Amino acid sequence: MLSLRVFLAVIALSVVGFGCGRLRPSPPAPPPLGAFEVIGSYVLPEAPIGPAGDVIAELSGAWYDAESGKVFIVSDRQDRSGIFTMRVDVTPDVRLVPESFTPVQAPLAGRTLDLEGIGPAADGRLFLSSEGEDVNPERSASGIYEYTRAGQFVRKLLVPPAYSGVRANAGFEGLSVSPDGQQ
Repeated sequence: MLSLRVFLAVIALSVVGFGCGRLRPSPPAPPPLGAFEVIGSYVLPEAPIGPAGDVIAELSGAWYDAESGKVFIVSDRQDRSGIFTMRVDVTPDVRLVPESFTPVQAPLAGRTLDLEGIGPAADGRLFLSSEGEDVNPERSASGIYEYTRAGQFVRKLLVPPAYSGVRANAGFEGLSVSPDGQQ
């Protein structure tokens, strides 16, 4: 019977304590997003580009470089991982003009990449994310890598252990960098 009294006392004190707490106004609700309107569409050309005749296919992550006015898009083709560079034309209509394809060097011998994300790094280099399995050498390599714009491997970034060994096709799907480039 004593434990029932203690239990009821704790409940009563909790109700009184929460009931006597200072009321705080709710933060203002964010303004609603405006409606989006589709003003056009554009289909990328299927013509091969570059000396190897690379076809624009299996595109994944993209990053717009405002300085150059170009879009860098990673291809997650595991047999030929790389970066497509496209110029943005806005006259007379908005369109992407393919300029080049840069294959990227494998970071580990005998391993492919499954590129999913791209973002700017220091000194004009690029961060590329790849999903895969570190423990299975037959799968693509997982991680975040730094590359030159010419596709040369620079280094692999250290990733916290909680993010390593993710399931196949379920990790590092995207990549972003803070506006100041510090994170």
